[in-house]
Parts: sequence; structure tokens; C-alpha cells
Amino acid sequence: MGTPTVAKGPAGILDVARRAGVSASTVSRSLRGSAKVSQQTRERVLRAAAELEYVPSPAASRLASGRTSAIGVIVPFATRWFFSEVLTGVEEPLREAGYDLLLYNVGDPAGREHFFETMPLRRRVDAVLSV
Repeated sequence: MGTPTVAKGPAGILDVARRAGVSASTVSRSLRGSAKVSQQTRERVLRAAAELEYVPSPAASRLASGRTSAIGVIVPFATRWFFSEVLTGVEEPLREAGYDLLLYNVGDPAGREHFFETMPLRRRVDAVLSV
């Protein structure tokens, strides 16, 4: 009988740092392409990240950068033909540019009022496209 294996979650930034022999801050700077990291160190970090199949946490990236990589699209009626065509037209270019689309369907006056009162406070999107 062998020793039972414990399933481990995905590799984190600390795992990459340990593998590369650097700090978590250096991993972060390396992955962002900062000029403050030598090419040799960056290559070591990238190699460690690839070996561990590291995928940066979107939540951590948002905290560090202050950006969400999301665009809010406001439509009054998402089910109507015109608005669904607009959504279809903007989704692909946004995705190709690395953005997620967050749909806000604000067809009734109360929904619009609530949206425009609270949206600036949410910080859930980098920009808003109003249709």
C-alpha cells in the first residue's frame, strides 16, 4: 500500500516564487514585464510559471492594477433584436482585446435609477458602453 496522495490546488504565486528562488513581488514584476527585473530572472520566473502551469488570479490582478478587464454594456431591453445585435457586435472585439463583457439590462425606470446611483461606487468595470 502506498501513501495516499492529497490533491493540491492550482499553483499560486508563492509556488512560482519558491520554484524560481525569488520573492512573490519579483514574480509579479516579472509577469507584468517590469523593467526592474533582469532578463535572466524574468526567464527563470517564466520557466517556473510554465512548469507549474501557473495562471494568475484575476482577483489578485484586479487588486494590484486597479483594473477589472471588464466593460459594462447598458441596454434597456436585452431581448429586443436591435440590442442583441449590438451585443453580438461588441462582444468579439472586447474579448479579443482581453475584456469581459458585463451586461446591465436596465429597461425600467427604477432599474435605471438604481444603476446610475450605484454603478460608480461598484468599481466592477473599467468603462461603460451605453446603448
